[in-house]
Amino acid sequence: MRKLVLAAAVTSAFAVTGTANAGSYLGLSLYDFYNSDLSLTAGTTLNDKLSIHGQYLDALDFVVRATAEYTLQDNFFALAGVSHYDSGFSSATGAIAGVGYHSNVMGIPFNVKASYDSAVDGFFSVQASVRYDFNNKFSVEAGYRVNTNEVKNEFGFGVRLAF
Repeated sequence: MRKLVLAAAVTSAFAVTGTANAGSYLGLSLYDFYNSDLSLTAGTTLNDKLSIHGQYLDALDFVVRATAEYTLQDNFFALAGVSHYDSGFSSATGAIAGVGYHSNVMGIPFNVKASYDSAVDGFFSVQASVRYDFNNKFSVEAGYRVNTNEVKNEFGFGVRLAF
């Protein structure tokens, strides 16, 4: 429970680094990754080109990922960040680098990301996610992430509150 409270505080800190009208969000998802049951996410848009995002997973003992996305041209973006995987027996911290694409299919946001995480002996990931906005404050989202090098694939489904 103490780790969950700490993770909520850390991921919430990402959201409050920007102003409330800058596109900040908090999310809670049911999440399948190793022994994980949930994921806490937070993020904010710092300006028209840069956004930051944090994720806590209760997988293993815990997993924390923090990334920044820099908007390029034609809805493409570059991403960079750090990750930490703690299993109790060992821990690994790594750097994340990748690219992605934001799209809108019939008004529904859709994202695809490809990245490399140097933690856990290094692995590549391809992730797709979709979000349905009920209004400008409340959304549901789902995503699937395929990982290489015997790192388990990930699936999440949850809610997102924007402020």
